[in-house]
Amino acid sequence: MNSEYFVFLNLETTKLHVVIYSIFIFLMILNVFYTLRLPKFKILLFSIRTILLVTVLLIFLEPSFEKREYFYSKNRIIALYDHSKSMNLPLNSSNSRVYQLRESFKKGLPFLNSLKNSYHLSFYKFGENLLSATEEEIQNLKADSDKTNILKIVNTLFEEHEISQIDSIFISSDFVNTEQNINGDEPIFDTLEEKKIPLNLQIPKELEIKDVRVADVKHDTYSFVQNKTSIEFSVICSGYKNLTTKVFLYEDGNKIGENPVFCGENETTSKHKFYFKPDKTGSYVFDISVPVEKSEVLHKNNRYSFIMNVIRDKIRVVQVVGNPSWDVRFLRQYLKNHPDVDLISFFILRTLNDIALVPQNELSLMPFPTHELFNNKLNTFDLIIFQNFDYAPYHLHPYLNKIKDFIEKRGGGFVMIGGDKSFGKGGYNKTVLHDILPITIPDLQPQDSYIATESGYKITKEGIESPFFRFNSSKNAQKEILSSLPTAEGLNITEIRKNSTLLAETSPIKGKNYPLIASRQVQKGRTMAIMTDSMWKWNFHELSTITHKQLYSYFWDKAIKWLIQDPDLNLIKLIGENKEFKPEQPITFSLQGIDYQYKPLKFGKIDYTITPISLKELIVKNGSINLDEEGRGDVTLFLNDEGGYKIEFILSDTGVILEKRDIVIVVKDDSKEFLSPDINYQFIEKMRERKNVKILYSDDSYENILIKKKDVTSIKRVYRSIWDSWMVILFFISLFLIEIYIKRYKLS
Repeated sequence: MNSEYFVFLNLETTKLHVVIYSIFIFLMILNVFYTLRLPKFKILLFSIRTILLVTVLLIFLEPSFEKREYFYSKNRIIALYDHSKSMNLPLNSSNSRVYQLRESFKKGLPFLNSLKNSYHLSFYKFGENLLSATEEEIQNLKADSDKTNILKIVNTLFEEHEISQIDSIFISSDFVNTEQNINGDEPIFDTLEEKKIPLNLQIPKELEIKDVRVADVKHDTYSFVQNKTSIEFSVICSGYKNLTTKVFLYEDGNKIGENPVFCGENETTSKHKFYFKPDKTGSYVFDISVPVEKSEVLHKNNRYSFIMNVIRDKIRVVQVVGNPSWDVRFLRQYLKNHPDVDLISFFILRTLNDIALVPQNELSLMPFPTHELFNNKLNTFDLIIFQNFDYAPYHLHPYLNKIKDFIEKRGGGFVMIGGDKSFGKGGYNKTVLHDILPITIPDLQPQDSYIATESGYKITKEGIESPFFRFNSSKNAQKEILSSLPTAEGLNITEIRKNSTLLAETSPIKGKNYPLIASRQVQKGRTMAIMTDSMWKWNFHELSTITHKQLYSYFWDKAIKWLIQDPDLNLIKLIGENKEFKPEQPITFSLQGIDYQYKPLKFGKIDYTITPISLKELIVKNGSINLDEEGRGDVTLFLNDEGGYKIEFILSDTGVILEKRDIVIVVKDDSKEFLSPDINYQFIEKMRERKNVKILYSDDSYENILIKKKDVTSIKRVYRSIWDSWMVILFFISLFLIEIYIKRYKLS
């Protein structure tokens, strides 16, 4: 409430008023001449007569007094304070944006408190949502929100408060809006301008920002093995003049590409594109990074990490055959007709030692491309099949180590199929491939290592429980099928290797059962050995109980999936697998272990080891998960440092390792708050052009903020007449008596 005082006089210009004014002037002149003739008390008498004359005049002018009391509505001043993470910039600085905000608030608090008698003050903090805050909370504000949505905040404000009751809005922020870009042209700001609501925008006071960052990354979540893949992105430089640097692309910590980057005098944006061709399936952590330059205010945005899943568009199989046969024909036909298989077959019809009766350049047969296949193209395949193939005549011995590495290190699949040129007959017992097979080859004479005999298939307990022979869901029908399998003709003499799985063996031959089909996990890869070349007969069966089209195709379908480690046949199952986490976020995995018979591994154990992608020798966490009677177990982990990590799970049963499985995860702060360190000056400059907008810096006084002029809601008037007051008459009579007294008693 404010009060004002007014005095009113009847100053009209009628003829009567003119006459009165003239008489007053005439009497004042007479008063002067008369007083000058007096011997003493001149000034006193002059003053008394002047006051009397003026009093008479005032009575004639009817003076009155008026008091006006103004009543105003108590509207609201709203102050909003940004607590998003970008307000922590510059990181590790004693003068961060949020620190400037807090200090500015503390200095302005006395002024804000002085407004409380006239306004309602409302304090809020905001990030993604609008939250009411106390003075103490603002003084100790922490910037911890992952998102900023200023448009949502202002709209929420108008939902909570009547817009006509707002006299001023104050926003302290860097105005980096993470949910959508704001540029000052939004309709909500038009509304504020139309309603003439003052908007005060306070920004931190900063020196020149220096930053080099990776931005606008575009990549596929999935890519196909051996197919060209691209990653597009930009490198943005701020605050550097004529800076030359490089940007690098890493796959699981290994550099696979680099590009030069040049930063000009102003902000420079350069667009880049990396091309590469994944050579194996799996999930991989890719990092795009630029080196941290001197005086950079933000390092988080120098690197962008993501996971790409490399999958097969086709299963690439190379089949190397020593001799054409029915077994070769049926396997090749199966592979060619398989919609997911890309097959390359090599049939050896002549060796380098064969006598040719015509010149070499007139032969229609192409030479076996040993070097091209096993040196240059080996890693492009998923599965290698040696079918009744002896390596020696083709000078293949120098390349057998590469096949071994393909299996052990790359995780490839390998099958050796028997015949009179395979296993011991092929001389493999003295090669490195012998070490990775699931069988051992006895040191026999070549003629004794292969026997032309006929034998039945005896599927072992492990084989029955494996996925390879589940031909029927009915136990009785399954038993009938397995007891009626076609016989095996021809046998390579071998022995089962320790820690390998014997799937099928012969019926007794001279009182002994020999391995027919065996499998083995070899480090990252898998191998299988089939010690006969007569499985093609499985195509011809006469059992009505078989629910699958063919025994042969069913077996090979499951065998190939197992050999290439198709996820459907993994022994370690991850349930609800997530691959990206925030720092300190709980990382929870639900796992199930199954045994070689693909049954839940009761009370087994899964050990795990976590290593950073960039420091593969450093183990940051390890532990064990004890499985329950259903083979299930859970583990919850916490990782604080950002980056890519490899987690190796090892499934074991009573000390025997059944499977090793690797997965990769990325720990990163996915908040968009740190994509750029810049204040949104584009928005600020656009808002500066609007009416009723005040731009303030953090060191400006709160007394400079714009506040809407208060509206008067009511006026109270109090009138008092002066001329007809008894006090005025008493005052007039008193002066008149004083003059009479002086003239009679003092001047006589």
